[in-house]
Amino acid sequence: MTRTPIALSIAGSDCSAGAGLQADLKTFSALGVYGTTIATVLTAQNSSKILAIHDVPNAIITAQFEALFADLKISALKTGLLTSPAMIECVAENIQTYAGRLPLVIDPVMRASSGREFMDEGAREAFCSKLAPLATLLTPNLNEAAMLLDREPARDADMMRTQAGELRGLLGIDAVLLKGGHLPGGHLPGGHPDGMEAIDILCDGSGHHQFTAPRIKTDNNRGTGCTLSAAITAHLARGASLIKAINNGKNFVTEALRHSGELQVGEGPGPLNHGWAPRDEVD
Repeated sequence: MTRTPIALSIAGSDCSAGAGLQADLKTFSALGVYGTTIATVLTAQNSSKILAIHDVPNAIITAQFEALFADLKISALKTGLLTSPAMIECVAENIQTYAGRLPLVIDPVMRASSGREFMDEGAREAFCSKLAPLATLLTPNLNEAAMLLDREPARDADMMRTQAGELRGLLGIDAVLLKGGHLPGGHLPGGHPDGMEAIDILCDGSGHHQFTAPRIKTDNNRGTGCTLSAAITAHLARGASLIKAINNGKNFVTEALRHSGELQVGEGPGPLNHGWAPRDEVD
């Protein structure tokens, strides 16, 4: 019998289930992968705002690693919301101990869409020095890349290529996927006309690769970054190459955005529709 592919999300919990661990689990399930989690942060939030945040103690984070890797054969993993230098160092140490040879997708969740900062300067330094170099793939958006590079966000595809390459060199990462959703005409509040292209740029050891998809006019875009990194992780867990995993992941997100209007959830920006994909289309 073929072993079930297992993916792991190390991230924060969103009690409204639009982002974070809950969005990751929905994505894993939709793509035919058994999802597991390590909770790093508990949040009280909804579609409109974040009310409270509580960091999970590092001892509990470590215990979750120990429990999972003692029993389950995890195939790929991702990280999401990490807040403090000590937490970031704890997660990095445990990844090196338990999962050092597994594909690792790092989604640098640095700021909420509401503008709330998740990482102070010390946390960013720990992220850059301890965790980021372990990544198989880093998936920053334009604002996150700008924060890591300490410069203005890229304004076009050429600037994206430059910044993706600079990030890869600066952090010593195998590959960087710079997401262009915040370029003019991106998935911002209010939506934008269909028919335009959403561009992501990958920089890896072989050069630059561009991934495009139609822009989708929708306000239901909560958890887009979480979902993309989880979809890539799921396909890596299934044995796909990095290029194929990114392409498939981007296609999944595009359709989850396209079908997001089928859901009516919350008073603010709604979630993606993670359940759109027929199971026979996951490959």
